[in-house]
Amino acid sequence: MPTVPGLHQLPPKSQRQMRPMQPMQPMQPMQPREMMESERRQGPERAKETKWKEEMVKVHRELAVQTKAQNEILTQQKEAIIDMADKLIMKIDIETISVARRGFFEWKQGKILEKM
Repeated sequence: MPTVPGLHQLPPKSQRQMRPMQPMQPMQPMQPREMMESERRQGPERAKETKWKEEMVKVHRELAVQTKAQNEILTQQKEAIIDMADKLIMKIDIETISVARRGFFEWKQGKILEKM
């Protein structure tokens, strides 16, 4: 095999000697600067999580406001429909309907008058 001048060559595998492994050293406590660097890495993650939570709170508040407004509209519509139905029932002339239906309309007209 040609050699390149100035380049260190390793001995063949058969001639290499294995060095024994060194025992593991116990971990040293983190120095203040190392702790700060570690906290800095977690900072952006916490910031993203906080921002996400704040956005969720904002969305929930907006939904609550919209739901309240929608419920008020639905309540007004319901009351309007009930008023229309009551007016129609009150317009019915009991003398012109059959005896079988007369009892219901007398009862219903009485309930409507009680509400007023």
